[in-house]
Amino acid sequence: MRAHRHVDNRSSPAPSTSPSWLTLTFLALCGTAWLTSGCQQPAAEKRPLSEKTNHGLVIVSYDTVRRDHLSAYGYSRSTSPELESLASKGVLFTKAFTAETNTNPSHATMFTGYYPHQHGSQANGHLLRDEYQTLAETLQSNGYRTGAFVSGVPMAAIASKLDQGFEHYDDEFEGNRRPGQETTDRALSWLDSDDSRSPFLFLHLYDAHGPYQPTPAERGAFPPSPAGSVLRSVPSYQQLEDEHGQKQNNVGHYLDGYDALLLRLDQLLGEVLQAVDLETTFVLVVADHGETIDERFYQLDHGAQLFDEQIRIPMILAGPGLKQQRFDGLVETVDILPTLLALTGADDPTGATQEQDRNDPDSMPASPGRNLSGAILGTNDRQSATEFVFSAARADPNRFVDRKYEMALVNRISSVRTAEYKLIAYPGPNSTNFEFYDLVNDPGETTDVSQTNRTEVRRLLAALEEWNPVFAQPIGMVDVSDKLREQLRSLGYVQ
Repeated sequence: MRAHRHVDNRSSPAPSTSPSWLTLTFLALCGTAWLTSGCQQPAAEKRPLSEKTNHGLVIVSYDTVRRDHLSAYGYSRSTSPELESLASKGVLFTKAFTAETNTNPSHATMFTGYYPHQHGSQANGHLLRDEYQTLAETLQSNGYRTGAFVSGVPMAAIASKLDQGFEHYDDEFEGNRRPGQETTDRALSWLDSDDSRSPFLFLHLYDAHGPYQPTPAERGAFPPSPAGSVLRSVPSYQQLEDEHGQKQNNVGHYLDGYDALLLRLDQLLGEVLQAVDLETTFVLVVADHGETIDERFYQLDHGAQLFDEQIRIPMILAGPGLKQQRFDGLVETVDILPTLLALTGADDPTGATQEQDRNDPDSMPASPGRNLSGAILGTNDRQSATEFVFSAARADPNRFVDRKYEMALVNRISSVRTAEYKLIAYPGPNSTNFEFYDLVNDPGETTDVSQTNRTEVRRLLAALEEWNPVFAQPIGMVDVSDKLREQLRSLGYVQ
């Protein structure tokens, strides 16, 4: 356990009081005056003190899963009956958002309660900074036994350092992934081991990540969809062939394969739920990010776009003291750590969920996450949600050929979203492009209306700059092995 942690302020400088080049760029485009902020996020709600109960904790992470393709969220196909059952016993978050659309940095945010530009992992292959203590480390210091079982190479310890705090971190498999059934079997064997300590189990399931290759029986679980539109291009890792060796290029085939794999994940979740007692164990099911399937110019994709099909995720929590409810406030994956620490009654020796040490400017800043436990337990009548949610992704001009945006691969695109609006910033070598969407009237994010909503654009831009003053700057590159680079390339993560 780290007794004292320091943050490198060079990577996250304090906000300047003068207009940034990014704001000036936008204002020059819009012909508007300098703005005043007034857009600070609400301070993190302090974690309520409670007796140490050491309730068990299981986190099941669905990789690449869209909330709107789960029947638990109203999808027409019954893709998630087990998840629906879990939701009937706990909290279904209707407006949950991920901080990143790459696997590794998204999970690093869940584990630390900090955003990617803070904890250092901003792309697959980046490593979590040592000074950021993880949920597993904190629970381990509270007497938990900790085990993690992962299914995709982006989560490998050598590629992420996400093994911090786990006594057992199972990431050894051939190739770039392994079937979720094998991972689940190993996890349940560990969970059933003879150890009197309360468990913290993290289970990462990768089956829904492309290529979508269910078994014929799994594909037959639902009637086939209409062929739909013809895909203009299919990423190399997503290319599929039919039984005659012909390449598949219609959207219906891909949708059917994807939905069949979601049902597979649900069946694996059912095995986990049979092995735990919700009277003594909290179970969180969450996705690291979603997936674009035909909505955008780049039709099969995640990792470099920030539209809602990629950042709005399923999140369901059940366990001791929780009752069935829908939580409609905006929540983020940074909220997971402080909420789970409060619910389990675990002490946080680092103080990350409290205010920053004002007497030590180099001390770790407080986690930006909110403790939602009071709201979902009913001990207060205020939903501890935020006004703004923030997300980021790597900048890849290939995704936006139709827009002709000039971007470098080392840059970051960023978004800020409210319940009604979203602003996305695309940094380029000479200027930054902006897109602004009215989510109430255009939930599919098809029409940029920045020119007719300048006041709201300025408000969201101020919030985005306050969130991360260097959000348009290049990310740090990591030297990875040739083997790991090829594994990431085979999954579509390396251009």
